[in-house]
Amino acid sequence: STSASASSSSSTNSPSDQQPSRRPAQHELVLNEIDLPRIKPSWLNVSSRFKITGSSIEEIEFMMPAEYYLRQAFDAPVLLKTKLGIIEGVRSIKFNKHLYTFLSVPYAKPPVEELRFKVAQPIEPWDGVLQATKWPPFCVQPSMTLASKSSPVHPLTQMMSEDCLYLNIWSPSLKFNKNHKRPVMVWIHGGAFQYGGISVDENDGSALALAGDVVVVAMNYRISAFGFLNANNKNNAPNNVGLLDQRAALEWVQQNIKQFGGDPQQVTLFGESAGGHSVGLHMISPGSQPYFKRAIMQSGVPVSFLRSYDVNSDNKGSMVSEAVSSVMMAKRLKCYVTNDTISSTAPSNESLATTTENPDTNGSSSSTGADVDEGNMDDMPILNDETLDCMRKKSSLEILKAMGTPGNAGFFPTGNDQKGFFPHGPIMESFDPEDLKVGPQKDYLIGTNTDEGTFMLHYGMPALFPSRAPPKVSSIEALKVALQEEMAKMAKEATELARDKTNQSSSSDIQSDIRSASGSQNRGAQAHLYRPLLKTSTSVLENFMPKSSQLKVLENGTVVGNTSVWTKEAEFGRNVGSLITDIIFLCPARSLARTLSESGRNVYFYLYSHRSSLTPYHEWLGVTHHDEVEFVFGRPLRLADVYSGKDIEMSQRLIKIWSHFAYTGQALDQFGVKWPKYGPEDNEYMILTDDGASVGERYHDRVCNVYDTVISVHLQDT
Repeated sequence: STSASASSSSSTNSPSDQQPSRRPAQHELVLNEIDLPRIKPSWLNVSSRFKITGSSIEEIEFMMPAEYYLRQAFDAPVLLKTKLGIIEGVRSIKFNKHLYTFLSVPYAKPPVEELRFKVAQPIEPWDGVLQATKWPPFCVQPSMTLASKSSPVHPLTQMMSEDCLYLNIWSPSLKFNKNHKRPVMVWIHGGAFQYGGISVDENDGSALALAGDVVVVAMNYRISAFGFLNANNKNNAPNNVGLLDQRAALEWVQQNIKQFGGDPQQVTLFGESAGGHSVGLHMISPGSQPYFKRAIMQSGVPVSFLRSYDVNSDNKGSMVSEAVSSVMMAKRLKCYVTNDTISSTAPSNESLATTTENPDTNGSSSSTGADVDEGNMDDMPILNDETLDCMRKKSSLEILKAMGTPGNAGFFPTGNDQKGFFPHGPIMESFDPEDLKVGPQKDYLIGTNTDEGTFMLHYGMPALFPSRAPPKVSSIEALKVALQEEMAKMAKEATELARDKTNQSSSSDIQSDIRSASGSQNRGAQAHLYRPLLKTSTSVLENFMPKSSQLKVLENGTVVGNTSVWTKEAEFGRNVGSLITDIIFLCPARSLARTLSESGRNVYFYLYSHRSSLTPYHEWLGVTHHDEVEFVFGRPLRLADVYSGKDIEMSQRLIKIWSHFAYTGQALDQFGVKWPKYGPEDNEYMILTDDGASVGERYHDRVCNVYDTVISVHLQDT
């Protein structure tokens, strides 16, 4: 690879004016190449860009706000010759080291117009100099306005465009050194496959790149209906194009990252929440295997009863409801043609109306359509070519408005795969952790935060988070009583189902396990079925709290600020939060780690328990979902004047752990404490605390044993 730094004054000279006394070094460009015209990233030329303002989505001409541009004083622009063309980035000095930054580097053609809903196409070479100095837009996504008032993670105003398939790259050096090959760390952002993007300050990879001496790459990928339409039309709109976007980015990294100083043979995927889930899906995807060597899954793995990827099981409700969501959207756009499904059946207007009126809280629907046979994938509704042609003529804004209520629309990865992302044959006969034993031997770092679930509560139980007394103060207590009754009912049903399918002699034996797992350390474990729990909490809330009051709680209530006056409700919130932590995060992660360990994989596990000094959340929420991300990226190092000393130390530790793993595939010992591999028997893990580290074993073992037996059996029968 070749590169050069050039000032604006030197770029005005012609080649004939220059009489160089030496041959330009390999990492420099000759001046006639510097004089080539500049090309702006294509998204700057697209008219259909959006921002979220207030509670509505407006179609406007909107340039990135100032905070989305490179804000530092850079020494000079830098030009890099790649296989595709010349890219202009910036060279800066940070932490007394050189840093090379390239933002909005395209890895695929813009998926707009005829390419909407299709597999991303490779980017073509360009002439001139491509400017890579501005943060890319977010991919088009639903509004998070209400949720963001109780979650500072997502900005209230964000730039969006369908032309969003870009990478941000940070590198300590543009020279590829054979004697010091820098690993590449590729970030996949989270957001429930519905929200998020890489143009946020906490995903600035500069500190991680320099402190860890690695090349950092962050990717955008299509989300929500644009990435997971689930049209079931293999040739015109295959499923899971959002996951295929991620793979296209990984292919680009393999082909080009060496020119940015990175080693394509040492790629580590890392992601959080849906990003960690994505990393796990690439772990079992045959087509993704050549593109990475190691994987870090933060607070998200693909082993969860909330999602079913098994096309052969009897539990395909999520796949059916996702397909129905796509049909519903097409109908709202007045594009749906009803006479074409795989088996000549389609969801009826009545069933679609029922689904629209009764959304489930977990992102699927309470009705999947009476005319759809859940036991037969061939009965899945599809969107035919005529329907898709109509949908491609609609604007991004029209698509967003037709999707339905954010969080209730079912646009997620699906096991009804059509482009070979998921493995076929024995591996996918049952998407069980056992299947993950098959595949290349890679290195894995898996972990969770101590209080993951408290972050999720305000989505399913917003009434728990009033900043002042709601209209009916008794609503919290009523919700508590109703949920406790429902919990007992679910436990009884689950144990009865399990009695005939496990080695337990009676349901009372299993109930004893549940009770013993529900001690003070494992609050909330007795209520062990999360999905029905959230559905129940919402229905109960609706029964005794008017819709207008619920919205007021959402708009004005917040988990940010002082809620100490709600001590009793906070205790209940911690109980339910512990339930969510166990069932959605900890137990699935433990199950995956155990399975990989049993198959001889190199696996390490962590439990993160540091609370930021700048957290906006009340103390009782603890160390919740997403809290570690800013520390992994080194935000406290970049903003050392506002973070505490302990924050800075923890960020330095996490960067060392993550980068050491990228270099070696091993977890870094902490304060003289050896970090053991996660074994199938002792299940040892590292606890990362403010004051040091310690090794634990069999964390929440009784709880997760219940998860592995009772819950899995229950779900097979639902």
